[in-house]
Amino acid sequence: MKSRYIKIISVSALVIFIMGFAYNRYNNRICKDIIIKIDNQYYGNYFINEKDIYSLITGKDNAFIRGKKYKNISLKNIELKIKSHKFVQNVQVYKDHEGNLIVKVEQSRPVARIIQNDGSGFYIGSTGEMLPLSERFTARVVLVEIQKPLWLIKNEFLNKKDRNFFLELFKFIDNDKFLKAQIVQVVVKRNNDVLLYLQVGKQVIEFGKPYNIEAKFNKLYIFLKEILPAKGWNKYQKVNLKFQDQIVCSPG
Repeated sequence: MKSRYIKIISVSALVIFIMGFAYNRYNNRICKDIIIKIDNQYYGNYFINEKDIYSLITGKDNAFIRGKKYKNISLKNIELKIKSHKFVQNVQVYKDHEGNLIVKVEQSRPVARIIQNDGSGFYIGSTGEMLPLSERFTARVVLVEIQKPLWLIKNEFLNKKDRNFFLELFKFIDNDKFLKAQIVQVVVKRNNDVLLYLQVGKQVIEFGKPYNIEAKFNKLYIFLKEILPAKGWNKYQKVNLKFQDQIVCSPG
C-alpha cells in the first residue's frame, strides 16, 4: 500500500514537472508576428483598420511587441487597449503554436444614424450604444430624426423604458435589404409615434408606436408590392399601419 502511494506521488510530481516545464517553455517563446483579423468585410464597415489596431496595441510610445517574450506580454492589457476604441465591440487576443499573437476584432455595427438640426449626429449601434460619426467611413443605415431634442441633449433616448422597442425597429430595417433600400428616413415624433419616408413616391407611412414591428412591416410589404403597382406610386399621400389587420390609405 505504501509503495502504491509512493508511485502515485511520483507520477503526480512528474506530471506537475512536465506541465511546469511546458508552461515555462511556452511563455519563454518569442512573439514572431502580430496577426490582426477584423470582421469589417462581413458587415461592410470600415471604421477601423489594421493600422488603427496596431497603434492601440503599441500605444503612443510605439512599444515593441514582436521579438518580445510572451511572459513579458500582457494579453489582458492588450485587450483593454483595443476595447478603448469606440468602434470595437469585442476582441480576442491569444497566442498560437507558431509563436504569433492573434488579434480578432469585432466591430460595433451601426443600425441607425441620428441626425440633429445643426447637422451633427451619431450612430446607434446594434446593442444600443452611441457611436461617433467618422471622417473615414459613412455607414449606409437609415437616418433618424427625433423631435424630442432633450432626448439627445440629456442622452435620454437610450435610457428610456421603450429604448429596446426603437432599437428593434432600427435593427429590423437594417437587417432587411428591401426595407433598407426603400426607407430613407425615420421620424420619431414627440408622442413616440414613428413616421417612415420612402425612397420612391410621396407617401408618408404612419407606423405608430414601435410595437408589433414585424406585423406592421408585413402590411408595408403588401402596400409596396401589391397596392402601389396596381394603384400608382403617387395615388396616396398617407398610409396608416397602426390598426390591426388593416392598411388605411389616404389619397393625395
